[in-house]
Amino acid sequence: MYRALIRYLSLVLLGLAAAVWIADQAYIQRQSEVPGLEARLISEALKGYCEVNSCRAGNMPWPGLEFSRMSEFSLPENETKELARGRMLRAKSSTNENFYYVKIDDLIAQIGPFDESSQVENDWHTELFYLLLGVSVFLCFWPILRDLHQLKLAATRFARDRDPQHFRFPHSSFFSPISEAMIWMGNRLARSLALQKELSSTLSHELRTPISRLKFSVNTLPATGEEPTKAEMLEDLHELDQLVSEYLTFARQESERPLLDFSQVDLVDVVARLLDRLGQYSGKRIELIAPDSLRTRADIRSITRALKNLIENGIKYAQSEVRVGLYDDSGEVVVCIEDDGRGLEGEAFEDLFLPYVREKCVSKISGYGLGLAIVRKIVDWHGGHIIASHSIALGGARFELRLPDSPWEFDSLS
Repeated sequence: MYRALIRYLSLVLLGLAAAVWIADQAYIQRQSEVPGLEARLISEALKGYCEVNSCRAGNMPWPGLEFSRMSEFSLPENETKELARGRMLRAKSSTNENFYYVKIDDLIAQIGPFDESSQVENDWHTELFYLLLGVSVFLCFWPILRDLHQLKLAATRFARDRDPQHFRFPHSSFFSPISEAMIWMGNRLARSLALQKELSSTLSHELRTPISRLKFSVNTLPATGEEPTKAEMLEDLHELDQLVSEYLTFARQESERPLLDFSQVDLVDVVARLLDRLGQYSGKRIELIAPDSLRTRADIRSITRALKNLIENGIKYAQSEVRVGLYDDSGEVVVCIEDDGRGLEGEAFEDLFLPYVREKCVSKISGYGLGLAIVRKIVDWHGGHIIASHSIALGGARFELRLPDSPWEFDSLS
């Protein structure tokens, strides 16, 4: 945001400076033509004077005018031709004074000197003008910059504790209407989150109790030869219980500020343990490509949950092979998970990280579309990002998780 604003202000300043500079140069050019115009007027007056009176070599009765014979001048041939054509020549002395020369009959009239050093001496006026212009523009934009900074801090604090009062600015602020709208939005959001939390609590108590009761009842049914039906009922109840658990986990992460415990975590060790545990009975070939150690600052509990979801998805949707790679890329820790499954359809891969969104080609495989949404939330907590794409190596799906070396920690916000 600040870079874009600074670029905009720079363009405004450059535009103003360019316009003023062009006008200033035009003025300087016009001023530089004044002595030449005066000399030309004087030369015309001299020609008229010499037509009436006889002009001779020597000083004229007026200061700044002197006649000399052509033979007394040793000029280059081209300048001599210019004088012969009636054109005026200008010469500058070592003291920055200008003299103008014009041919009148057989004489050369010297007109001057014209002192133009005053223009150079007055250049500080232009520099002062530019300085005052820059200061004026900065003072005009400073309140906007200040309020933008306050708005950014308020949004950061609101993300931490959900208190809409952070958006309350002074009435003199340029962003007072925006702050009022943000307070209204914050109150609505707080009520929505409270309602969501209440709904989660209701699901936890009101749904899990009858599910557990049904499980117990099914398990205590006498053996009557209906074991397949009993197994199907238990499977349905287990699926329902798992759906409730997934929803509660997602709702908790969506509405509550996490208490993350950031520490140095060896992701190679975390991934290796997950692969040993999840791939042991999968029947899939799992390949780990990683250095001996790859450390970053992370909350080990939540990052393990995110990696577990990604690895479980890879194993679930793979036909025979899963490949997990870890490496460091210019200050970012990268975890790449690929499989040889059916892959991803279309190009709207970002939609996969929305709640309850699943690929159509895997609709027959168990799942609820919350796993990747939970992964995205955890990655956001760590200041990283996750990318979904096609796997060129294996032909299936590819998920690339990137974490910075210094993640954004909630507890460090001020």
